[in-house]
Amino acid sequence: MIRTALTVYLVFALPHLLIHVRLLHHLTPGQRVPLLTALTAAVVIPLVLLALTRRARKES
Repeated sequence: MIRTALTVYLVFALPHLLIHVRLLHHLTPGQRVPLLTALTAAVVIPLVLLALTRRARKES
């Protein structure tokens, strides 16, 4: 169930990041950096957790 939840969240988070990357032209650099940092973390964290759940599953 955890892997399903992480995958479903990634289905939202990855396109969300990509949309914002394409629409950065109206933001200042001071606005771009925190936005992209947060949105990138929202993709990277679930990916890391998925990898950890895969490893834990193999060890069981």
